[in-house]
Amino acid sequence: MREKRRVSEEALAPHSHRSWILATDGGVDVPKSAGVGILLSALNYLEIIDKASINCGTRPCSCWTESRALLLALERLIIPRIRHRRQTLLVVTDSQSLLAALNKGPLRQTDWTEDQIWQRLLTLTYAGCSVHLQFCYGHCGVHANELADRYATQTMQTGKCTEHGVAPIWHTDLLACFTTQLINKWRSTVRQDTHRYLLCGTRP
Repeated sequence: MREKRRVSEEALAPHSHRSWILATDGGVDVPKSAGVGILLSALNYLEIIDKASINCGTRPCSCWTESRALLLALERLIIPRIRHRRQTLLVVTDSQSLLAALNKGPLRQTDWTEDQIWQRLLTLTYAGCSVHLQFCYGHCGVHANELADRYATQTMQTGKCTEHGVAPIWHTDLLACFTTQLINKWRSTVRQDTHRYLLCGTRP
């Protein structure tokens, strides 16, 4: 854990001078979930300038909540604050899957949410804002990430979000939900007095 914290803080240090520090996190504790973003004035300050959160539904995957968190944070916390050119933004996330998806670039996105994230990033770039997305390890004591994680946990516990309603379900999560229901229904019909059951159990 100490090594992860050291590596993360070393990666973040060169960007600590940026105008805005945005930390995002997605939390899943079925049937609760949340995507959150917090805006900080500096990497190691306790003061949270602003925050945003959204209910991601009862059956999301972690990557989906992370994507919704970043999209929400860019829309609500950053874009309205870009008043002049030469502002700089550091986005801190512990989601490698989200960064891997965004690294494909704006023209190769196949998911609506990640495409919308790229549209917001391009909006900021066209407005003269320099944006840097940085991975850090989660749950190892990195200040910005810990604050976002606590806010996600609090949001799931209280059910209180800044955004009304529930984020639309991701098609991948919907397909997984249907698949699970069909498998469970099939398993309930399997006879347990057969050779197949003795060999394979209830594996499809």
